[in-house]
This record gives sequence, structure tokens and C-alpha cells, in this order.
Amino acid sequence: FFCSLMMTKRSVALLLVVVLVGLIAAGGASTFDAEDFEKEFADEQAAESKPVAAPETQQQKQQSASALPPKAKAEDTWDFDEDEFEIDTTKPKPAPKKAPVVAPATQAAKLEEEETDVDQAEKQEVQEEKKAETVEVDKRPWTERFETFARNHNWTVEIGFVSLWFIYLANYFAGKSANKKRAKSIIASIMPIFADQFAAISKTVQASPSIYNFAGSGRINCHGFDVELSLIARQDLASYFASFFFTSTDTIKINIPLAANTESFSLALTPQKKKFTDEHEEEGGFLRVIKSPSKHTLLCDNPVAAQLFISSRLFSVLEKNPKLLQLFYITDFHPYFVHKNILSLEISVPANLDDLQEIVLAFTQMIDTIGRLKFTPKEKEHTLVARQDLVLRRKKAEMQRLEEAQQQRKLEKEKKQKEKLNRLSPEERTRLIEKENQKKLKKQ
Repeated sequence: FFCSLMMTKRSVALLLVVVLVGLIAAGGASTFDAEDFEKEFADEQAAESKPVAAPETQQQKQQSASALPPKAKAEDTWDFDEDEFEIDTTKPKPAPKKAPVVAPATQAAKLEEEETDVDQAEKQEVQEEKKAETVEVDKRPWTERFETFARNHNWTVEIGFVSLWFIYLANYFAGKSANKKRAKSIIASIMPIFADQFAAISKTVQASPSIYNFAGSGRINCHGFDVELSLIARQDLASYFASFFFTSTDTIKINIPLAANTESFSLALTPQKKKFTDEHEEEGGFLRVIKSPSKHTLLCDNPVAAQLFISSRLFSVLEKNPKLLQLFYITDFHPYFVHKNILSLEISVPANLDDLQEIVLAFTQMIDTIGRLKFTPKEKEHTLVARQDLVLRRKKAEMQRLEEAQQQRKLEKEKKQKEKLNRLSPEERTRLIEKENQKKLKKQ
């Protein structure tokens, strides 16, 4: 019981000491020292083991300590040596330890070192992730790798594109061949007519897979002819399919420059009046609509010429095939030819080439019909009156052009004179100006 009591008191004493040390550390009074702890612990043990009595002197304490017999150590008791916990009072008490003061530069260096360590750690993590993501190089032969890829890959898109390319390529050669045969048959049907009407005919020239040209000359009342055969672009798959949805046909266009002594007039037979007037602005200002039995619009600036055309064979042939005509045109205002008077025909190629031969033959006969046409002075007035506004506009444009040219020459002359004056000395410049002023006075 005594031993348990002693152990309990010792535990309480230790607890008190720990609390005291904690309070001292929190308040910053002083730092804890092991020697102070040993001294306090020895005093507490001595106070607990001795009965409370009157204070004794030091000499009495020594005598009583020497007179007492030595105590036998009990087996179940806890004994300790008092000298072990004796404190040397002569030894100076150490000063409390202060926390080391760290300079700001040292703190910054430490922070940089910590950041460097963090960056290195992050870089190492990124490198490890890259190593983990890196695909191992397949060292097998390329034939084995390709066989593996071919077995596992879905080739639907590639097969589709390659098939479309082969279809386009096959259609190109097939369409080109079809156009060549088509052009050969069309030209062969009309070539005898031109050979009979003209002395010399050129060879057929293929300008593109769908455009063919040939020309000729050697006939009275004209300077020759030019034929352009424009076929559907059958070699182009997209254009060929578009021809089924939009109006697109094989067309033939014939241009014949008439002789210089041909009477001046303009006449047009067209199924699209607005399109013609938009493309021919000058003639659209003076051409008037002429009543005719035609299903198309007839425009002319001379009624005599209009009646001559209505009574011609070409007019009746075109009325038999109204869907073929795109434009019949006679003019002395053609913007694209050197010659003054042009006879032009543009039609769609019919399925029956006999109809094409009939139209071309009637068209070539119009050369002589127009060549033999002679207007009386009164009939010529119709053309002059219809074109009066056009003549005035042309004169006005010509006067404006001359004025602009004269003004430009005047500016260039003044510029040269200023450059000449800049090169002269002040005295020479003064003499030159006086000389020019004297010339102006003499002219006045």
C-alpha cells in the first residue's frame, strides 16, 4: 500500500512538473532545464519521506544522520540515492537558449530551394507520365505490320473515294470519246454545205474535250465564216449530271462577217428579249419590237429589213423548229468583231441532223439576200431616225474624249515648263517669264 501511495504521489508530481513546464514555455518566462527538474523532484521526495518537525540546524542533521543505523532494503520498497539528485549550487545556471534568427536572404534562399525541389519533382512526374504513355516501337518487318493494320482497319472510306475516282476517270474517257463521235457526226452533216458555199475550209480544231472549231473563206458578199460547236461536257461527271436537271444542250454558233458595202441595219430574233438587251446595251436603246408571226421576239430598227427577213426561207425553217433557236442576229454594231456588219446564228443541235442541215443551208443563203438589199433614201431615214439618239450620244462621247485629251496635253505642257523653270537660275527664270509675257501681249 505504501509503495502504491508513493507511486501515485510521484505520478502526481510528474504531472505537476509537466504542466508547470508547459505554462513557462507558453508564457515565454524561461526555458526548461534538466537540473532544475532534478532539484525540485529531490525536494518533493524528501518532503514526503520525512515527518513534519521543527526545523533543525545543519549540525543536528549531520549528527542524527550518523547515529542512525543503516536501513535494510526491503524487497518491495523503492529506494533511491539522494546524492544522485543532489544539485551543485556552485555551478552557474546556463542562460536560456534563444531561437536562431534567420536573415531574410537566407529565408528567400530556402524558399527558392524548396520551389526548385517542387519543380524537379513535377518534372520527374511529367517524365514518368510520358514514359508511361510512350508506345513501344514495333520492331517487326513492315510487311507484317501492314498485314496487321490491314486486318484491323476499316477501309470503307478509302474504298469509296477510290471507287469514285475510278468512276470519274472512266467517265472522263468515255465522255471524251462520246463527244468526239458526236462532233464528228455533226460536222460531217454540215461540212458539205460549207464546202459548196466557200472555196477554202480549214481543218477542225479541238479547243477542249467539248469544243470544236473550223472556219472557211472564199465567197462573195462576205469575208468568210467561223463555226464553233459547243457540246455538253460529258467528260465532266458533275457537269454531265447537272445537264439532266438544268437546260443544257449541244449548241452550234456560226458567225459570218458581211461585205463592207452591206446596208447598215440591226435585226435580232431571240426567245429571251431581256437577256439580249442586257448583253447589247447600245442596240437595246434603239431597236423596236416588230410584229411578226414568230413565236419569238423580233427586234429591228428598219421595217423594210424586218419584212425582208420574215419573207425569207430561214424564218420559215426556224418557225418549224422553235425550240432550237437561241439567237439570230444581224448588226453593224457588233462589239467583238473587226468587220462592221456581222451575220450570226446560234441554235441547239437537233436530234435529227437533217433539220440542222436545212437550217444551215437557209442561213448561208441569207448572205446573198442581205448583200443584194439596197435601201432607198427614204428607207434609210428609218434607220437614221431610230439611231438619232445613239448618234448624239456617240458624238457627245467623242467630244468629251477630245476635251479630255486636250486637257491632258495642257497639263503635261505646264508640268514640263515648271521642270524647266526649276532648273534655271533666278535671273534666267525672270528673263524667261518676261519673254513669255511679251509673247502673250503681242498675241492680244
